[in-house]
Amino acid sequence: MKRVPQGDLLRQYLLKNSISTSLLSDILKSKNVLIKSKNKKSTLPYFLKTIIDSKLFDLIESNEVIKEKQQKFTNASIPVKKDFKLEKLADLKLNLHEDLIERSEFKLSYNLKNAPEFYIETISKDKIKVALDIEIEIEDPLENFKSTTIDRNAKIDVVLENNVLIINKNYTSPETKEVVDFVVEKVRKFLKEEHYIDKDDDFFMIRFDDFEDSKRVEFLKAFQNISVTQLKYKSIVDLDIVYKDNHKGFDKLLDSISTMKVRGLNLENHPFVSDLNYYSKILVSGIKIKYEFDLGTEKGEIILDLGFPGFKHDSIEENLSNPIFVFSINVINCLHKSNIYRITSDIAIIIEKFKNDIYSYYKR
Repeated sequence: MKRVPQGDLLRQYLLKNSISTSLLSDILKSKNVLIKSKNKKSTLPYFLKTIIDSKLFDLIESNEVIKEKQQKFTNASIPVKKDFKLEKLADLKLNLHEDLIERSEFKLSYNLKNAPEFYIETISKDKIKVALDIEIEIEDPLENFKSTTIDRNAKIDVVLENNVLIINKNYTSPETKEVVDFVVEKVRKFLKEEHYIDKDDDFFMIRFDDFEDSKRVEFLKAFQNISVTQLKYKSIVDLDIVYKDNHKGFDKLLDSISTMKVRGLNLENHPFVSDLNYYSKILVSGIKIKYEFDLGTEKGEIILDLGFPGFKHDSIEENLSNPIFVFSINVINCLHKSNIYRITSDIAIIIEKFKNDIYSYYKR
């Protein structure tokens, strides 16, 4: 029988960044426990004073493991001056472990397994990219409930297109995202110190409020129109929606609902995404699309998860009320499971290009 942590061990586990406050609040709501605060620490006493059974802990753990291991992709871009050469980025020497320790108020819960440094990689005859590989070891005393560690990876690819520097970020756990974001800030400081950007310039990222509500739905739906030989669209299979208070009365079936996750097949025909009368009155924060893929040596199916993770329309925090657009790729079947990283990386390049091509058409 599986052991379930209690007391301080449970507190440590629930404080992990990969376990969201909304998940814990939803669990409490299902137990008829309602709290006003959206602070995670306010929810902890209710869990610590209650015996958590194996079924409830499995629910929390399964959500945490999925979020921890799944590759997530996003990018940031910034215009640079014409005299900037991409190779210059390899001159930026990183001292990540010491710098992260110095910046952190508390002891880091992870260590770098490698010494990440930028390197140049040839893409084609006349095109290069600058890349960075990150390997970290996370202290996890809750793995099997004894002192152990787990490994997580991240990768940064930097390209230069039409005097715009684009950083493609590929990460998994919150710890890897923290390191990746720290590197991006180091790049910005380097560009500023070398006068390749102006002092107030910063990286641009796609955010929730970049779109009107109806255009955001159309932006997410547009990914079903990707036209490449490697991907074949199957259907929309999942929607994350919020029903806005100022439209109460529009549909009586929705009036008592504030948030909803819709699962099914062929949801592209559902009024929530096909009828302007609906999708102009709801907030769609996420969508999942199923594709078949064929990369030559690998074939199978994927679920593309697109959206603005953690979106909360009533939050005062920018990262919740106006989150960054992120996508992830879940390979649900393929010929060789050992190739999943290459599959997701290859498909991510296609998704990134398509996203960048259509963004300007749908933004405000």
